[in-house]
Amino acid sequence: MPQFRFRCTRCDHEFSEMLWPTEPISAVRCPECGAGDAEKQLAPFAVRSSSRAAPRSDEPPFCGRCGQNRPPCGE
Repeated sequence: MPQFRFRCTRCDHEFSEMLWPTEPISAVRCPECGAGDAEKQLAPFAVRSSSRAAPRSDEPPFCGRCGQNRPPCGE
């Protein structure tokens, strides 16, 4: 069951709630004031990449114009 972030429109309290994606947001009650006026908020997330995807410092950068593995063209 995914966890979502909410903000109560009545008292501005921010809280997390586990909720099935098929459940309506109206089912969420603010733990502070008990109102059912919650708005779903954007949750923070992390991106992780493998060390293989990281550019090596001894390689020149890719050119954004021509796509070659060299410093940018015309600069």
